[in-house]
Amino acid sequence: MKIISFVRVFIVAAFIAWPAFPADQKLKSELKFKTRDLEKVQSELKKKEQETQKIMQESMELSNEMSRNKLKMNDVQLTIENTGLQTKEVQNRIAKTKNEKDNLTKRYFEQSQNICHLSAQYYLVSAVMGNSNPVPVYMRQVIRGQNKTHQNLKQEKSQTEYEFDELIQTQNSLQEEYQRQRKVLEKLKSSYSQQTDLLKKKETKRQIIEQELKDLKQTAQELTSMIDLLRTKEKQASEDSAKQRIAKQTSGQSPVLSHSLSWPVQGVVIEKFGKHNHPEFGTPYTSNGIRIKLGQEASVKSVSGGRVLFAGNFLSFGAMILVEHPGDWYSVYGHLGSLGVIKGQELTEGQTVGTSGLNEKGNQEVYFELRFYGKPVDPLPWLKD
Repeated sequence: MKIISFVRVFIVAAFIAWPAFPADQKLKSELKFKTRDLEKVQSELKKKEQETQKIMQESMELSNEMSRNKLKMNDVQLTIENTGLQTKEVQNRIAKTKNEKDNLTKRYFEQSQNICHLSAQYYLVSAVMGNSNPVPVYMRQVIRGQNKTHQNLKQEKSQTEYEFDELIQTQNSLQEEYQRQRKVLEKLKSSYSQQTDLLKKKETKRQIIEQELKDLKQTAQELTSMIDLLRTKEKQASEDSAKQRIAKQTSGQSPVLSHSLSWPVQGVVIEKFGKHNHPEFGTPYTSNGIRIKLGQEASVKSVSGGRVLFAGNFLSFGAMILVEHPGDWYSVYGHLGSLGVIKGQELTEGQTVGTSGLNEKGNQEVYFELRFYGKPVDPLPWLKD
């Protein structure tokens, strides 16, 4: 394959960036869950803060409406008091006018009787003395005076009765207005009472939410402190793991026995592990694995049991599978024609992970790589003879 030097260097650099063996899976798992818990708490905090703001806004609007209702109640109460005073004043005038009306009625009745009596005397005297006699003449003048007084009394009595009726109507109107205003006031008081209860409920709810907010903030602080501690422990564990890896790498230890691994495919090794010069350009490059040429398409199998860390296209490796094996070592299968596994899948030794692919010359080929403790090693000493 035409893979020149700078591409190889880039691939190696990218490969080193892949996740190393976890220093402490328990720490990572705990950190993941605590971080998720913190995100949930922060989300809940945001909701509670928004709910608190909403309640405060509603309480403010309710308080303003209650203030307006209070002003209305004061105005209505003042109107009721004024109406009551007007009613009392009219009632006093009604009582006074009634006395006047009764007195005029009595005088009018007495005057009518007096006129009747004088008229009877006049007719009797006139019959005896004659109309031209001074006595009857005088009596006629008296009767005319009495009639005039009687007419005046009648007019005054009619006017008083009219005023009395007007006062009664005014009293009725005032009483109706008084009752109407009383109903308005009762309605306003009922509404104000309901608003007061609602405001108390909102205040109680706000206090509850504020306590929940306080608890959530405390929980968030505790989770943050716990996460910081876990990150510190994870960093320390990673550093310890890295040191252990370096120690294993430099000590010559290996996680598997030599010539104990099955071959991924049966074929001819056309490129070995290590340094090479490009056949066309003469450019030096380093191969971290081996290239195996096949006569025809074949199934590619896992060299040992493990778990798939990566399954997909990766740079110039094309379709590639990365498998993690117990003991901190990895196997890589590149230049595949198809993938037969997915990320996270558990594998057994000899299980098919994909099929071989075509190189630029149209030949079937597979790239295979081993890494012990994160360091690439020559696969040939570990594959079966």
